[in-house]
Order: sequence, then structure tokens, then C-alpha cells
Amino acid sequence: MIYECYLGLPQDHPDAYEAAQTLTLAGQLQGELMIATGTSDHATWGDSVKMSEALIRAGKDHEFVVLPEQYHGFDSVHDRYFWRKAGGFFARHLRP
Repeated sequence: MIYECYLGLPQDHPDAYEAAQTLTLAGQLQGELMIATGTSDHATWGDSVKMSEALIRAGKDHEFVVLPEQYHGFDSVHDRYFWRKAGGFFARHLRP
């Protein structure tokens, strides 16, 4: 989990970890969601895949943008791709 630096160790603060668990809330999603992550971003890749799985199991549509071999910051080619995907997502879901 990526929030350990904020919550302390799980064995010391189990209630904080339970409250921070977002996967159990996937079924409550309202509106549209796009998840974008780099496959080499060890801080977010695993949690992004888990959230996508939770959303699928909850019957929630979402977009999952995979940025191969990218870390938390994307190189220029992948950054342009991400912004094209984000722009298209916002255009589809925010325009009346």
C-alpha cells in the first residue's frame, strides 16, 4: 500500500488501514472514472490493477490507461498519449 508513510505500520494502526481501504468502495462509484498508470511505477501499478478488478467485479465501467515501462512521471511520448486519453475522456464525459 502506498500510504504507509502516512499511516504508520499496519500492525500498529489497523483501524487507519481499514478506513483507507478504497477497494471495498468500488461498488459505490458514481460517474465516470479513468485510471492511468505506468507499468514500472511500483508505487501505483499493483493498486491500480486491484482497483480495476474491484470495479469490474462491482459491474462498474471505467477506463484503464496502461503506460508501458513508465514510472510515476512519463516520458514525453507517453505523456502526450496520456493527455490525449485524458482529453478524450473529459470531452466524452463532461460535455453536455
